[in-house]
Formats: sequence, C-alpha cells, structure tokens
Amino acid sequence: MKVGPPLDEETQIGAVVSESHLQKILSYIELAQQEGGTILCGGKRKMLEAPYDKGYYIEPTIIEGLSYTCRTNQEEIFGTCL
Repeated sequence: MKVGPPLDEETQIGAVVSESHLQKILSYIELAQQEGGTILCGGKRKMLEAPYDKGYYIEPTIIEGLSYTCRTNQEEIFGTCL
C-alpha cells in the first residue's frame, strides 16, 4: 500500500491527524512486540519529502503471533496497524 501525500492519485494511506496520534500508534506497535507479536512489515514512521515532511505518516503494519486477549487486539488503535 502506498503511503503518500493526500493529493497524489496513487496514495492509498495518508497521514494520521497529529503527532500525538502517531506516537500512540507507535506505542501500540511496541506493546505488540512486548506481548509476543512479530512485526512482519512496517511498524515505523515514514518520512516524505518536502513539502510533506511535516506530516505524520506511518508505514502499514502487519503483526502476527498475538493472542486474542492481548491489549493490542482488545483496544482500538485507529492507525495503519492491520
């Protein structure tokens, strides 16, 4: 999935709304690893070139190996975590 600027027709995932939201998503990705999950892809902030370098973009993330009852699966993240 292509992460990019909102006006690019090829963009499939845009920025999240704020830096605090980005940090929350990243903290859940870290939590998923602490809970025994494996990051198959993504999981990091994505930096775009100017003028979009101030946006809060994150790579689409796929995590495997988590129990259904872990916090990562029980709480709503609303990010690019799949």
